[in-house]
Amino acid sequence: RGALHSRSGRGALLRMDAGGGARVPLVVGLNKYSHDAAVCIARRDTGETLLIWSKERLTRKKHDAGDTADLLQTALESIDRSLEDVELVVSNNHHFRVLPYEANRDQLAWSAALGHVDASYASEHNLVPGATHRELSHHLAHAWSAAAQAPFASGLVVVMDGMGESLSAMRAAKAAGDGEYYSDLNLEGGAQFPASLDELVSAARHGFRESETAYTFSTSPDGAITLKPVAKRWVEERSPPTLYNSGFENMESLGGVYSRASSVIFGDWNACGKVMGLAPWDSLWSSEAAKTSEGGTYMEGAPLDEAGLKVNWEGLQVPPLNSKAKYGDVDAGAAGTGPPASAEAVVAARIAAAVQRD
Repeated sequence: RGALHSRSGRGALLRMDAGGGARVPLVVGLNKYSHDAAVCIARRDTGETLLIWSKERLTRKKHDAGDTADLLQTALESIDRSLEDVELVVSNNHHFRVLPYEANRDQLAWSAALGHVDASYASEHNLVPGATHRELSHHLAHAWSAAAQAPFASGLVVVMDGMGESLSAMRAAKAAGDGEYYSDLNLEGGAQFPASLDELVSAARHGFRESETAYTFSTSPDGAITLKPVAKRWVEERSPPTLYNSGFENMESLGGVYSRASSVIFGDWNACGKVMGLAPWDSLWSSEAAKTSEGGTYMEGAPLDEAGLKVNWEGLQVPPLNSKAKYGDVDAGAAGTGPPASAEAVVAARIAAAVQRD
């Protein structure tokens, strides 16, 4: 109550020696059915991390999503372990609840037969039927990941991915007494923004999702981690959640604005890191007259005020530049020999820099 506790082995390893020690029960963490599917395997007795892999490393598809059957099988084989060694599986997926979706294996097999999903969705390596299963809400999963791997014993975790768990999923699980699912609603404390959330939810066309969350964590000498919520901001789903990526790039969150800029610049909602990397080029490529020195171009207000963050959607509702070929000779620009060959690259850098300043 008020905090969640775990144990973590510091000094994470990427893989364990095949011949090292007795076989011990394993905990498997899975991010599945959404972008950047991944697996983490740890010893249950000590919390020592044995392996952390992203699915894209196996399939060579950037940000690869879907099930984790082949990923988990390959990961277990690489450390000379099998499904029989997996005692606990902890899953996460911010688009929809994992465990209710996986509860009907016949339905998954039927969907696979229709070609809606891969046949591996219904496989044992994806469902791990012999293990105990738990599920974490999205921002809570981010926070545990950071706290467990942090090189220091205490700190602040700020999750700003723009679109986390839906409020309706959290509330439904709490109302049902779902003991397999853990979210921030299981914790006490922490300020909620906006304060008028219940009133706004009742008038919302679709729903609300977590957008930014802050937690504190502390680690005791024996490795026990305590995680406590500090503040959470919720944002309305402005587009139908069944649309492409749940309408993420239309949400009035910090991450949503980066995603919209990413869509405009790269034609890809999930290249937010590239937006950050592109921003400094504005100072090299733009003329002095074109540079913007102050914020407020695309975002105004403050996330933790009752009025919240206001996004200049009209300014970001521009046709996507959407072609790396237009960007010209980036190496020449980096060498200081002048701007790249195209005006599109200059505009892209200006948008990125404005978002970063805001």
